[in-house]
Amino acid sequence: QLVFNIGFYAVVPFLAIFLRDDMRLSGWAIGLVIGLRTFSQQGMFLLGGALADRFGARVVILCGCLVRICGYLLLALGETLWPIVLGACLTGIGGALFSPSIEALLAKAGTQSEAAGKRSRAEWFALFAVCGELGAVLGPVLGSLLAGFGFQQVALAGAGVFVVALLVLFFSLPRDARRQETLHIAPWWQTFRNRRFVAFIVAYSGYLFSYNQLYLALPVELRRSGSSESDLGPLFMLASLLVIVLQLPLARVARRAGAARMLPLGFSLLAAAFASVALFAAATP
Repeated sequence: QLVFNIGFYAVVPFLAIFLRDDMRLSGWAIGLVIGLRTFSQQGMFLLGGALADRFGARVVILCGCLVRICGYLLLALGETLWPIVLGACLTGIGGALFSPSIEALLAKAGTQSEAAGKRSRAEWFALFAVCGELGAVLGPVLGSLLAGFGFQQVALAGAGVFVVALLVLFFSLPRDARRQETLHIAPWWQTFRNRRFVAFIVAYSGYLFSYNQLYLALPVELRRSGSSESDLGPLFMLASLLVIVLQLPLARVARRAGAARMLPLGFSLLAAAFASVALFAAATP
């Protein structure tokens, strides 16, 4: 996850700037490309999870790395709009393949650990988030260092990072055990009969809708307020450092307080964060 996020955050935060300055796209076209990339990832998680159930997590994770490498190469080498759009979508599809598989393996390990009286599953995910945020800190730094050479070099560096991830995972992930029994998978739409789960995914969709504004709206707001895109990296680093410092202590607090209290609190803080930006927008830059 550390390496994945280095490769992701070295490229994607700078994609909107590349589309605006190099490809000369309008705001709605940039939003469409970013939206397609996001849908290709979050919108395809169901497919990635189903493929992992069918063929095993290891195979799907490695395929996801290969697909994202291809996407970054298209972003680096494409000279017209359609290769760039296809590359952006492939980066998302790659994530849709490996992310559910990795989290499923993590949940399995966390469940076994918790049953053995060791670290809880929530704390496993908290540690996972800390490692990911370390990558989210280092990724923009790498992207900022390479931004002066052009977005193509940034995308090539991202592809190189995922080549490293592919090699590490190829040699370290355990091979999937052969199934002795027939795998029976319930139809996916039965999930939506669980009302509490439906409420959660509606709320989580709102979170993703909000969070993805960081890639599109944050560079625009920086320029409007008299700053520049050079401050984009430090802002992502600040957010990531807060997660690194606070994630594990808050996971322990959440374990005592319970999800029913912590989830509304987290969403309320997100709402307050965006409301503050709206309130300050009327002030003089």
